[in-house]
Amino acid sequence: MSNQRKRVRAARRIAVFGPAAIVIVIGALSYGALRRAIQMRALVAHTRSVLLASTSLLTALLDAETGERGYLLTRDTTFLAPYQGASPRIDSLLAQLRSLARDDLKQQRRLDTLALRAHERVDALASAIEDIRTGKPDVAVGVVAHGPGKRLMDEARRLVADIDGGEQELLLQRQRAEENSSNLLSGL
Repeated sequence: MSNQRKRVRAARRIAVFGPAAIVIVIGALSYGALRRAIQMRALVAHTRSVLLASTSLLTALLDAETGERGYLLTRDTTFLAPYQGASPRIDSLLAQLRSLARDDLKQQRRLDTLALRAHERVDALASAIEDIRTGKPDVAVGVVAHGPGKRLMDEARRLVADIDGGEQELLLQRQRAEENSSNLLSGL
């Protein structure tokens, strides 16, 4: 009878504590999956922030170029507004990109080169604008036609495309991981 009593006690314990153990295990798994899904969502948002900042940087460079060319063609200083606003935006966006990519050495190297090219481009634009202001329109047109502007913009575009390419790969990986975490949560 003693063995039977032990079995009955064990069965009662299993009947009482078994469901509680199952609930605890499922709760722990759900909590882990939820944390993973939240982390993945944050990483996806981070990657999208990098993509937005890099596109905005290229737009700021194009705005500066547009302002300079409008001024060169018309000599109207109102065309300089996009140029004047671009330089602080470029610096701010470069700082933002550096912060976002602080853990990625490859992206940091690209950003170092991009920062150099962006500043060289802004300097070339400033030079052409100064030439116009000081009465040397032929020099300014020569800088635009034969200067480093196109090469610098092409290199900036390539660097932004490289940055974006790396981030697009990360985005796909992170979106898959986020989806897998969400699916796991749904399954629990």
